Amino acid sequence: MRISKEFMDAVKKNKPFMLEYTRETTAERIEREVNARVLFRHIAEVNWDYGEPGALFWDRIAGWNLLSNTEDFQYAGVNPCAEEPLPAGGSCLLGSLNLSEFVKNPFTDEATFDFGRFKDCIRICIRALNEVLDEGMDLHPLEEQRRSAADLRQIGLGIMGLADMLIKLGIAYGEEASIILCDEIGFTMADTAIAESALLAEKEGAYPKCCAGEIIAAPYFQANTTKETKELVKKYGLRNSQILTVAPTGTISTMLGVSGGIEPIYANYYERRTESLYGKNVSYKVYTKIVETYMKEHQLKESSALPEYFVTAMNLDYHQRIRMQTGRNFKLKYRGQIRVKSPRI
Repeated sequence: MRISKEFMDAVKKNKPFMLEYTRETTAERIEREVNARVLFRHIAEVNWDYGEPGALFWDRIAGWNLLSNTEDFQYAGVNPCAEEPLPAGGSCLLGSLNLSEFVKNPFTDEATFDFGRFKDCIRICIRALNEVLDEGMDLHPLEEQRRSAADLRQIGLGIMGLADMLIKLGIAYGEEASIILCDEIGFTMADTAIAESALLAEKEGAYPKCCAGEIIAAPYFQANTTKETKELVKKYGLRNSQILTVAPTGTISTMLGVSGGIEPIYANYYERRTESLYGKNVSYKVYTKIVETYMKEHQLKESSALPEYFVTAMNLDYHQRIRMQTGRNFKLKYRGQIRVKSPRI
C-alpha cells in the first residue's frame, strides 16, 4: 500500500483525505473521501493482526535514492517482499553480509566491530554481485527485464545478524549506543559500496543511463558519501544505479542461525512439545542460537540469568524500534563515536 506525505499530514491533523483511482481500461475515475486518521488506525490494527497490508511511504522511497534527481526515472513498484523499489521490469539481485561475524572478542569488554574487514567484504560483494548480474543478464524471461537490467544494472547488498552483533558487543538494541554504532555501519556501507561501484565504472564503464551530475545532486548521495567518494563518482560515474537493499533475510538467516535483517531477536527461546516419543506430552525449550552460545560459554542454566542487553521483540519498547530504524535525534553529529558501550552485567 502506497502512503503519501499528504495522507500522513492529514493523519497528523485529523483531516479528511480524498482517495482516488483511475481504471486504465475505462478511464473511469473513482473517488472517496475518508477520515485519514481513522483509516490509518485501521491499517495499523489490521497489520498488527495479520501482517498485511504492507505500508510503503512512497514519497520517502522516491526522494531518498541515487536516482531521485533523475527526471526520466521513476519506480513502478517493489519486489514481492517489498525491500527493493524497482522500475518497470527491474531486476532483484540481492546479497547480505552477516554483521555478527565482524565482531572481534565477542562477549568480552574488549569486543569491537572490525570496520576494516567490513569494508574489504563490501568491496568484494559489490564486485561479486556485478559478476552475477552479468552472468544472468540474458536469462531474464522478458525483454523489458533484460533491457532494464542492462540499462540500470540494479544490485542490492544488504545485512543480517545485526541483533546478534549488538549482543556480542554488549549493547542493547534500541539504546543510544546501538543507534550511534548502526549509523556508523550504515554510512560506511553506503560510502564504501558507492565508491567500489565508481571504481568498477572506471574499469568497465558506467551503466548506460548513468548521469554523474544527477546522482551527485541527489540528497541521499550527498548525505551518505565522503568527499573522496564524491570525487570518484564525479569522475567515473557508477556501475550500478541501485546498490544497497536491506532485506528481511528470513530464509538465509535462519539457515545460518543468525538474527534476520535489522530486527531484534524474536525471543530467547521457543516452547516445543512432543506427544509421541514418550507416550505423553513433553515440553522443552529450543534456545535462539546466540542465546544458546552465550549460555554454554557462561554456564547458565536458565535464560532468566542473561544480561539485560539480550533484547528481544517480546520486551522491546516500540520507541526503541522506531529510534533504531530511523536514527532520529542522533544523526550525523554522533558519527565516529562508536566506542560507546552499555554497562555489562
